[in-house]
Amino acid sequence: ADKKFSILILGGSQGARKLNAVLPDCIAMISDKNISVIHQAGKTDYDAVLNKYSELNIDASVYEFVDNIQDHYAAADLIVARSGAGTLAEICSIGRASILVPFPFATHNHQYHNAKVLQECGAALLIEDEKLDCKNLSLAIKGLLDHSKLKNMAEKAKDLGKPEASKLIVENMYELLNIKLCMDV
Repeated sequence: ADKKFSILILGGSQGARKLNAVLPDCIAMISDKNISVIHQAGKTDYDAVLNKYSELNIDASVYEFVDNIQDHYAAADLIVARSGAGTLAEICSIGRASILVPFPFATHNHQYHNAKVLQECGAALLIEDEKLDCKNLSLAIKGLLDHSKLKNMAEKAKDLGKPEASKLIVENMYELLNIKLCMDV
């Protein structure tokens, strides 16, 4: 059997109520049932999300919080998430296609601006929170079931990634502090 198309849904540590409400029904609308879901729902909506996937007979693993996120990123074909800077850095670092739904109440609407950069580079699709519904999201996911589109988007995300960022920050700090780095970090 073919490997299932894996969708990782991240709503941040608190979960994202809107993503939690829309995603199960949206995935049920997609006729290709060869999909598996990993959904970080947060504590508040955990039971409701788990029950909804079960009721819809969708292959889903639901978590309050995902500890081993790197394993889930590596296994995912597509990520649906909010667009905080940390999440986007991780998505780009590992090079995955994503559908981003910015949190509309973020300070200075920074999540929208973060997502817009990835969208403009062809590294992600952006769906604004108020436009997030089953129709828009299922169409976006269906469009990415085409592996060439998915692969292209993932490669563009990877091009934006800075996996060596921590090392560069440390080197710059040492440089600013005028400390000679005598070891290879």
